[in-house]
Amino acid sequence: MNTAAANNGLFTGGIYFVEIISLVGGLFLVKNNFLNLNVMVGVWNAGIGSILDPFMSLPVVTSFLAQQKVAIDRVNKRLAAVKTEQTHEDNVKSTTQEPLQKLIFHNVDFTYPSQTEPVFEKLNLSILKSQITFVVGHNGAGKTTLIKLLLNLLDPGKGSISAVNEKGQQRTQFQGALAYVPQRNQLFNTTVWRNLTLDKPYDRQDVHQALQAVNMDRIIDALPDGWHTEVGKVTNFSEGQMRRLSIARALLAHKQFLIMDEPFSDLDARNQSELMHTVRELSQKIGVLIITHTFDLIQDSDTVIKVGK
Repeated sequence: MNTAAANNGLFTGGIYFVEIISLVGGLFLVKNNFLNLNVMVGVWNAGIGSILDPFMSLPVVTSFLAQQKVAIDRVNKRLAAVKTEQTHEDNVKSTTQEPLQKLIFHNVDFTYPSQTEPVFEKLNLSILKSQITFVVGHNGAGKTTLIKLLLNLLDPGKGSISAVNEKGQQRTQFQGALAYVPQRNQLFNTTVWRNLTLDKPYDRQDVHQALQAVNMDRIIDALPDGWHTEVGKVTNFSEGQMRRLSIARALLAHKQFLIMDEPFSDLDARNQSELMHTVRELSQKIGVLIITHTFDLIQDSDTVIKVGK
């Protein structure tokens, strides 16, 4: 910004310098009787108005064009991304609809670009459908990194991550079959209904069952406008309530695998127990992956994956 201003100042100063030189030259010609004063003034005014003045606008025009080029580049980049996303969506649609049996990490290596120590080396694991899988480990062990790899938010350095269908066929594009509840929950400044459905055509019964599953149905019914109460404007939810609403939103999606990052951290013992009861019922039909730092809710029938040293 400072460089551009300096360049504009130099350019403008140069224009003024040319004006002064042309005026001095004109007066010299008048003094030596090469030009009449009236003619010189007319020529000088015409030159300044028709030639030099437009040059004064060049810095502004150049800066404007540079800004527009940046804007156009951003628009083109976004359009290209939308096209890529649409292609990816078309590719995963069939995978989303076909029954999957498990998700597989095969010899996966991953290291963050800013680090030298790898997070994973030759990681091998399976996440089975109709089962609850807990991923445990200390902070910084790589639990959230594992989820990001699964969601294709990070690319493995080596190895592969795939889904296997009922026929034993592997699929590398399967993210459309996953529902994800992040550790940090986000609600939008709109109605509870739109926060849950994201404007998708769910019926009232589905929404009610999802809220009931996370013990939020009575809380929502008690709001001034029920489901149509605006979040942030009429009411605010606690962290635990926001987490339960986020889980309800994921349940509405009816995906084949449900992934939850620290789902119990903001819940009291009663809501933890009720949520876990709901999750165990769900696990009879879908696969459930839970990132947690506690062993309290793990049963002998669950699969436990420990990450970190």
